[in-house]
Amino acid sequence: MAKINDKKVNSGMGEALFSDRERFEMWFTENWKKTAIISLVVVCAFSVAFGIRGHIENSRKAGAAELSAATTVDTLKAAIAKNSGNPAAAVAGVRLANMLFDAGRYAEAIPFLEQVAKDKDADPMLVSTAKMNIAKALELSGKLEDAAKAFSAAAAASSNFIIKSESAFHAARLYAKLGKTASALEEIQSIEAAKAGNNAMSPYADDAAVLKLAIENGEYGKIK
Repeated sequence: MAKINDKKVNSGMGEALFSDRERFEMWFTENWKKTAIISLVVVCAFSVAFGIRGHIENSRKAGAAELSAATTVDTLKAAIAKNSGNPAAAVAGVRLANMLFDAGRYAEAIPFLEQVAKDKDADPMLVSTAKMNIAKALELSGKLEDAAKAFSAAAAASSNFIIKSESAFHAARLYAKLGKTASALEEIQSIEAAKAGNNAMSPYADDAAVLKLAIENGEYGKIK
């Protein structure tokens, strides 16, 4: 067996290691600027992302404060127009509609309630309330046929028994008043179906039962 020359091996390893280190130093010398630029770009990207997020959050807070501070119809209208994308705009829209209702300006409230009803990010209860209030505004504006349909649609769209029963009852009441007794009974039946197995209490369910009896007794004419 040939004797291994330790000095030669060690010398070769040293040359190899030195050669690799030299190559790395050469690469680093040539590419350090690129590496630094890439690192700087990454840092800047994170800084911009966090900066944008902070700006958006501050804008939302400022918008919510502006909506909350508006106390008149005109100032609230302006605040909603300016902050339409703010999560607090839905609540402000319902509040504005209530102010318009109090002033007897029912038709004027409808567009603001429709904005809330179409807001996919708004609280479901708020959306259901807005849809029901659209129907109320239509009725108070003298559009009974449209109001009955809107109440019916609000009832069908809501999963809350209280709102569902109230909306369906008002739809039935208006349909009966318009002589559409068959449609009125359908609305009452929807309340009865929703009530089955539901422990929630609603005075409108009781009112619907009374209305059903009146229709069946012919107080609103023939069922048609």
